[in-house]
Amino acid sequence: MDKKTKKVLLQVLIIFFIFTINFFIRYYFFSQTPYFSDDASYFVLRQAEHISETGRPLFEDPYSYNSRNYFFSPIYHYIISFFLLISKDMLLIKVINNLLAATIVITSYLLALNITKNATVSTIISLTSGFVPVYFQKTLNTLSPTSIFFPILLLLVYFISLLKQDTKKYVGIVVYLLFFLIILSPLSLILILGLLFNQILTKIDGLRTNKKEVEIFIVSFFFYLWYYFLIYKQVVFETGFLILRQNIPFVLQQDYFLTPTPLMVFFLVGVIPFIIGMFSTYLVSVKEKIPQANILASTIIILVFGSFLNIISINALTISLGILLGVISCVGVKKLIDSFVNAKVPLLKTLVTLTLIILVIPSLLSSLKIGEDLIRDTITTQEVETFMWIDKELDDNAVILSSVYDGHLISYFSKRPNVVDSNFLMAQNIDQVWKDVRTVYTTLFYSDSARLAFEFGATHILVNKNTQKVYEFSDLPSFDEACYKEVYTNKKTNDKIYQVIC
Repeated sequence: MDKKTKKVLLQVLIIFFIFTINFFIRYYFFSQTPYFSDDASYFVLRQAEHISETGRPLFEDPYSYNSRNYFFSPIYHYIISFFLLISKDMLLIKVINNLLAATIVITSYLLALNITKNATVSTIISLTSGFVPVYFQKTLNTLSPTSIFFPILLLLVYFISLLKQDTKKYVGIVVYLLFFLIILSPLSLILILGLLFNQILTKIDGLRTNKKEVEIFIVSFFFYLWYYFLIYKQVVFETGFLILRQNIPFVLQQDYFLTPTPLMVFFLVGVIPFIIGMFSTYLVSVKEKIPQANILASTIIILVFGSFLNIISINALTISLGILLGVISCVGVKKLIDSFVNAKVPLLKTLVTLTLIILVIPSLLSSLKIGEDLIRDTITTQEVETFMWIDKELDDNAVILSSVYDGHLISYFSKRPNVVDSNFLMAQNIDQVWKDVRTVYTTLFYSDSARLAFEFGATHILVNKNTQKVYEFSDLPSFDEACYKEVYTNKKTNDKIYQVIC
């Protein structure tokens, strides 16, 4: 075995080791609970189970908002349903989901290596990418397309960068990955706009563009518009550009479309990756023209522009920035190392090691803290008992009024209609619904509370930690035995269920 082969094999083993470490840290956390950490995961799970049983998604849901239609791209749900056919064990689903998420270690390494041609720098980037705090949080114990979207995105950018070397060899891979990314998530528009923006900047700089690339990106843009118009055409016709706000209640929009503060970005992305990433974006945009990194820089600029327009949710913004800044920071890290070499700085290996520690340790500690908090706040077996009681004891026609964050849990565990859940798109009069649900829980006048519950068609009202947190109360202030009958109390959690009888 020659020296070059040994070096390549060593790098493969190092990246596999990083991937393994990343996955087992994830496993340590998600294996502590049999449940997922957010209500939206149970929407995905319901869809996946329905697909595994019937072969098609549940677009008409009799449970959500006491019956409504959904509008979404079901590709990720089909992926999860495939594994449900193998086993119904939730631990297996979590393992698969986290294995997919952990592949970002591999794809970020490939892209960074292609940009810098430096294995040491690329290894540093693979470490930081695996522990971007916000990405770790949103993929650790939840079911979300995010788990596969960003690894595929980086892999796509990697193959796009290879088009200049051999267009015929890689064009098919680029087309298939771009097609898959588009149908996987609407967030793919950010990359497509970044690709087109990069082509415009390349043309302005007087550099030669790849005609095949331009054709692929333009076709992909129009395919994106066509595909999502087919899915959301009813929403578009009824709401127009308000679809960008996803019908989120006005009182929640400041949380969903919040412009992140520097402190928030530092915590969710990591201080060092953010600083070096922004510096690298500046270098790539203004001084150094690196085609592979230019795509990342253009996409970052599109993201920042979208954030100022408040059309990108805070979650999508921070995750995207965390991953893209983390990878593009390879330019700044390489420049830092090269400056040491050019200055003939002694103990270069020691300095590189210290750089590695500085880059990884803060993100790793943040990710561990986030993982600990996430699992601690995940729904418990004792809390699930309340939802299971509803399934076993209440009539099939029972309609449960709860907080917005319990809606999908009621649909999944209790198998009963809810009044409100976190899937807001096309929910009718959502601002009024939010206001009226809050009134039910907080008004001092039981007549108003009972009237609104009746208008919702609610037969029972759930009081638990979510309702108490969202609506800031300890128990129904308008409780009156003439209108409400307490039919269940969970002595372990103090959850209560009231029957509406007037």
